[in-house]
Amino acid sequence: MAKTSQDPKRDYRTSTTLIIILLGCGLIVVLFLIMQKISLIRMNNEVLKDQNEIIVTLNDKKANILNDLNRYEGIQTSIDKIKKEYFIDAHTLEQMIINEETDVKIAYLTFDDGPYLLTAKFLDVLEEYEILGTFFTLGKSLDLYEDIYWRIVDSGHSLANHTYTHDLSKTGIYTSETKFIDDLLRQHDFIQKNFNVNTNLLRFPGGSVMTKRFSSSFKEKIRDLGYGYIDWNVSSGDGGGPVQSPNALRNNVLNTVYNKKIICVLMHDYSYNTYLALPDIIEGLQAKGFIFLPLFYESTMIKK
Repeated sequence: MAKTSQDPKRDYRTSTTLIIILLGCGLIVVLFLIMQKISLIRMNNEVLKDQNEIIVTLNDKKANILNDLNRYEGIQTSIDKIKKEYFIDAHTLEQMIINEETDVKIAYLTFDDGPYLLTAKFLDVLEEYEILGTFFTLGKSLDLYEDIYWRIVDSGHSLANHTYTHDLSKTGIYTSETKFIDDLLRQHDFIQKNFNVNTNLLRFPGGSVMTKRFSSSFKEKIRDLGYGYIDWNVSSGDGGGPVQSPNALRNNVLNTVYNKKIICVLMHDYSYNTYLALPDIIEGLQAKGFIFLPLFYESTMIKK
């Protein structure tokens, strides 16, 4: 059988066509890759654009936050200034009362051992009568009581230190001077860190009589920490013992003010009956010529 001869021109054309097809396919692949790269570049540009917008937004928010902080610091400075002026005036009034230059009398309403959930009701009563008091607080769960701590502060009441634990057991805060001071400072840090209040008011759990077991220099150590302390000269009688009725608690206060012109009333904001008696206590003291102030470090009632 004879061999079929091949046409060189045809082979050339076939090879050329194949090369063109391959080049075309390669070009398509290259174009596809280029288009993909362009698409990725566009996507990256969009992402960068979004990122830049986010950064601009965050910077704007940061600037707003800084402005708010500066405004808050300005407001806080104004509040501190007003309080300072207020306490100067209150101290002057105390001196006038002591010197019998005025018939005005001052009542410092104080509430120990809180906060409790019931504390909110005490705050409602004080707000209703437009009265500021003093809350000697312990270190308690922020999950439960943070809002109440803040309400005390934001309402203008004095937030004071009653130690962190109020542990009066045989192994408690009066075991040693060091143990007491550690507990005192723990509560100081708790109040300052969480509520931005640098309190310098202390009431010893059980009263200052509890410190008789300590050295004669103990109270000087307390003073060196920047603290003044106060007991009370009128008590509602709600701090232990048999539960007393609201009327009895009211009478415990109103019948023991006698000729006192500056009184510090001891109450506890865990007592529901004290809450019920509080309006009558306030109105009874008002009828006797008392005005109500929150305690402050410079007060003549604070021992330093």
